[in-house]
Amino acid sequence: MKKFIRIGIIAVALIVTFLYVEAQKSKVAYAPFALNTDTLKLNIIEPAAIMEGTPEGDLMIAEARGSKIFAKGGLNYVMGGAGNDEFYYSLCSTKIIDDKVNVIEGFDPKHDKLKIFCAHHEILPTALRVVHDKAQGKPVTYVEIQGNHSVSAIALLGNIDIKVSDIVLNERWVSSTN
Repeated sequence: MKKFIRIGIIAVALIVTFLYVEAQKSKVAYAPFALNTDTLKLNIIEPAAIMEGTPEGDLMIAEARGSKIFAKGGLNYVMGGAGNDEFYYSLCSTKIIDDKVNVIEGFDPKHDKLKIFCAHHEILPTALRVVHDKAQGKPVTYVEIQGNHSVSAIALLGNIDIKVSDIVLNERWVSSTN
């Protein structure tokens, strides 16, 4: 009888250890390319009501009253302001690069909108998933989009209460120069 109790205790310990190790693993195969702006060397886009990125990586900081922001190519670090911000991402330019993804800091789903579009096809809600995870011990909420040819993702810093239904799909960016 004692032998069965020892085997049971060992089995429970192994199961608990396995579950703990699995819970510590990242839920995704990528991470934010940065968790803050301390050492970033990116193009700086001056705060404005309407901000359009470059084909390279940019640092974009929204105006306090709110901004419409289109982060284009490369890895971008975008900071929301206190106002109502609109963040536009195209699947063509929102790539996972060397297992790193674009970052939005200060996203507030009560006031801000995340708008994702593709110039080549309609994005359906079933192509999105929201993943709550950690990066370097800090909470991160990923919005992952399964495109026709690849997966794209955006990291929202923090444990953000966002659902797929909160994300605006297929509303394209309209350039202020058009």
